Amino acid sequence: IRLRKARRLEAFKAGGQYLVAVDSVEFNRANHEIPHSCHRKLANGKVEYFQVALVVSLVTIGNICFPIRVEFIENPDGEYDKQDCEYKAALRLLPNLKKAFPLQAFCLLMDGLYLKAGIMNLIAGYGWDYVITWKDGSAPAFSRKAHSKIRQYPRNRLQHRDKEHLEDFECAWANGITHRTADGRSEYTANVLEAVGKFEFSRGNRKRFAFATSIRQKKENVLTTLCAGRARWGIETGNNIQKHSELNLESPYGMRGNTSLSYCMLVMVASLVRCLMENTNYFEKILLEESTGRTIGNVAGALKKAYNSTMAFMRAVCDALINRRVNLDALPAGVHVVFSSA
Repeated sequence: IRLRKARRLEAFKAGGQYLVAVDSVEFNRANHEIPHSCHRKLANGKVEYFQVALVVSLVTIGNICFPIRVEFIENPDGEYDKQDCEYKAALRLLPNLKKAFPLQAFCLLMDGLYLKAGIMNLIAGYGWDYVITWKDGSAPAFSRKAHSKIRQYPRNRLQHRDKEHLEDFECAWANGITHRTADGRSEYTANVLEAVGKFEFSRGNRKRFAFATSIRQKKENVLTTLCAGRARWGIETGNNIQKHSELNLESPYGMRGNTSLSYCMLVMVASLVRCLMENTNYFEKILLEESTGRTIGNVAGALKKAYNSTMAFMRAVCDALINRRVNLDALPAGVHVVFSSA
C-alpha cells in the first residue's frame, strides 16, 4: 500500500490497471496424511498427499513478480480435482482481494481453468478486467464460436514485426462473443484475441497465443492486451524460483499443524523482499549514513557481504529445523535475532 501511494508501482500497470496474476503452487508432498492437505491417487495405486496454495502476484511485462495474497486449498471432498478445487478457491480469493483493495483497478491474468461464467462474471461485477488464456481443447464450444467470429471480421488484423527481438506475428480479434454454459444456467460475454507467428522466446518456431478478455479490442490496444496476457508467465517463473532456489518451498520443514503453511507464507515474504532488493534502490538507501548522507563503502560489496551473512544464517536455521526439534520453552525470555542495517 505504501509503494502504491508513493507511485512506485507504475511499472505494474497496463492500460491504467495493475496486472495481477493468479496461479496455484504445490508444495510439501508426503505418502501419508498431513494437516491441511489434498490428496490424489497415482498411477501406481498409491495415494499422494500434498499442500497447494492459490497465489496472487503483481506482475509486469518485464517479468517482475510481487506476491501480495495467498489462499490455501485444503481438504477437498474426495480426491483432488484441479478443475474443481482451484476454481472454488478462486471464488473465495476474489472477494477477499476486493475487500483488501476496494477501490483499486485490477486486470486479472489467469489460465484457461478460469474461463468459466462464475469467475468472469464475478470479476466484471467488481469493475475489474481479465485476460484469460483460451485453449481450444479445454473450451471447445467457446473456441468454435470464437474462431467463427474472428473469420467474420477479416479487417480485424494487425501485423507486428520487431527485428530487434526477432518477432513476427499477426494478431486477429473479435468482440462480443456470448457463450452459455452446457447446463444453460449461466452465460458470459467476452472478447477474444489470437496471435500466431514467431516470438522472442520461440527460437524461430511458430507459436500461438489466445486470450479471452473483458477489454474491448481494437488496433490501438491489441498489442497491450497481448503483452498483458503474456506477462502471466511471470508468476510461473516466480513459483519455479521459490521451489528450486535456496528458498526451498517444496522442502518438508514441518509436517505438524500449520508449520508448512507458515513456511509457505515466509517464502512469499522472502520473494517480496527479494523483488525489492533486485528492482529498487531501497537497500542502497539503507547503506547511507544518517548523519552525513555519505555512502558507507562500496554498495554492491556491502550488499553482497550482508546477503551472504543472511544466507549463512538461514542455512543454519534450516539445518536446525530438519535435524532437531526446537524447544521453545527452553529459550530465554525476550530472545531476538537482529540484523545490522550496515
